[in-house]
Amino acid sequence: MKFPFLKKKQPSHNKQPITFPPELIQVPIAPSPLTIPEILERIFSYVDDFTLRRTVVLVCRLWHQMNQHLILREFVWDIHVPVQNIDKILSKLADTGRLRWFCDWGMPDEGSWDKLMRTLLHTQSRLEQPHGASLQRLPLKYQNSLRELELRTGTFKAGSLFDTIPFPPALTSFKFTVQEGSCNISLGRLLETCPLLEEFHGEVMANYLFLLGSMVPSDVGEGTQRRLLPLRSLVLTNAAFAQSSLEALLLVTPRIQELKLISLQPVSTQGANWITNKYSRADLVQHIQSLPIMLHSFHFSVFNQGVDGPEADEMLTPLSPLETGRSLWGDGLTPTLMRKLDEGANFITTLELYWRRTGECSTSSWLLHRFMCRSRHLLHVRTTNIAFQFEHLDLHRRAPTNGPSDTASILTGVWACTNLRTLHLELHGHNQSQLMHPTNSRIVFGYISTVCPRLQDLQLVIPKMCRTQTGKLYFNKPSMRLEGGFVLLTRLKYLERLFITSFAQPTHNERTHVNWMVLSGRTAEFRKKRREMMAGWELIKKEQLALKDPAEITRLSLMDKDVLRWGELETTTKRELWRLGLLLEVKKVLEQMDTDGFECWPLLHRVSFNGGFEQGPEACLRNLFVEA
Repeated sequence: MKFPFLKKKQPSHNKQPITFPPELIQVPIAPSPLTIPEILERIFSYVDDFTLRRTVVLVCRLWHQMNQHLILREFVWDIHVPVQNIDKILSKLADTGRLRWFCDWGMPDEGSWDKLMRTLLHTQSRLEQPHGASLQRLPLKYQNSLRELELRTGTFKAGSLFDTIPFPPALTSFKFTVQEGSCNISLGRLLETCPLLEEFHGEVMANYLFLLGSMVPSDVGEGTQRRLLPLRSLVLTNAAFAQSSLEALLLVTPRIQELKLISLQPVSTQGANWITNKYSRADLVQHIQSLPIMLHSFHFSVFNQGVDGPEADEMLTPLSPLETGRSLWGDGLTPTLMRKLDEGANFITTLELYWRRTGECSTSSWLLHRFMCRSRHLLHVRTTNIAFQFEHLDLHRRAPTNGPSDTASILTGVWACTNLRTLHLELHGHNQSQLMHPTNSRIVFGYISTVCPRLQDLQLVIPKMCRTQTGKLYFNKPSMRLEGGFVLLTRLKYLERLFITSFAQPTHNERTHVNWMVLSGRTAEFRKKRREMMAGWELIKKEQLALKDPAEITRLSLMDKDVLRWGELETTTKRELWRLGLLLEVKKVLEQMDTDGFECWPLLHRVSFNGGFEQGPEACLRNLFVEA
């Protein structure tokens, strides 16, 4: 039998050379710095957890393997979490990388705190103190242990934090807030117990935080054998300590980038005796400038110590070329200082303001508002306990009144910082209807979402009560119902973090007013319920007629005389702000929400309402209606 296909083929003399498409030809690629693990490690250390989980680990196998130790498993326990969930949370603490815990001594959840402390103590007993300067090179058992701890408490039993908390040895971040009562801690002992600590934030809101003894660990050594600490961020509020101890700490923390000393207390304790601490901003700055330290953020203020003259000028002087922000104490917010700030409006990108306590009203609100109306390059505005009257945003004076208003002559205007990324405000309402009226809530949410469309971080603190300098009391709780306009914030497409406290919490039967935040609240059933609500809004018809009124159109053409920057706005922006505070805008957004393909805050991953810890939108809403 013959098999023709087995015959040996003769070579062809006319055969053409084989050619490949250009896209299949591999060209030698020049080496890239991004293939060096040490460089990649440094880059990834600046990336937040959300971006790591959402993007970075999906790029390639190498990036996935390199970032496993950076992705932290998080558990949250606060006043909104059901008590029956505590055992489930604590059972997984051994594999938890970040723990955020709220407890109040003497309250029903004190037993929960005791359980947490026993679990932390058990977890700590399994691990010896790590040795080494890099978390990436630690054994796996440390990389999977608790590395970030954030604690909040309403009251604190007087004493040392070391007597209460067993600190995990691989801790890299420790933040705590105490609302009432004093406490003390030895920072040097903490840095010795947790040699990898990079962040330490301590705040006592209504009393003292005593930093006892030396801030430098006893095991750092001396001279050329001295061990340098990885501390990058140190933030202290209402703290009392010896300034010489802090200056000694800075000698062994060359990586520190953030140093904020807010409302320093001039008194301290030494045994049973009280001593007086003296603080000098000029001496501290001189010491910092003599060291190889490059601070990106710096603040220095002393409780009840005014800022004037040369000290005010020092506050406006950057410590390094990398510092494009200014951090000021509330007393320093004067017309003279703000005029000097205006001179630097072309390069100031960050403005931070601090004051003693929330709920205190001052006369500086208009100064902050005017500065924001003039500063086009601002990217970050963070204010703490600085009152900002919402009436500055009421461009058309639509806030309801029952007679003569205390705010009739208040300065209104449109902010120039339209590229703002971060906005932290404490909102006050001195109008007779205050922030509780839905119209006023619509003014706030509508103004922010229209003027600052690129916001990524929004924090609105609304004190339940504020007192003016004349002693008059106002009560403020913005409306979270549909007619209150909270839904207007969905126009912020780049929003990643949302923090609002406090507001009139909706009941279980009113969850339709806020559950549009998550996909499960945008079903056909809930859409129908919201359409039925809108059908009963009789005010919309009156608003439609008012917008067509010739008198209203004439008033709009004259607004550049009464509203700062109105004449500089584009026609589309004027048209949007013309409807500021109207229910028509809420109806428009809700109708857009019912369309296919609508995405509600596609990047949002941190939400907090009424003072709870920040969580994902689903978890936040679940805890909001936990009592239902």
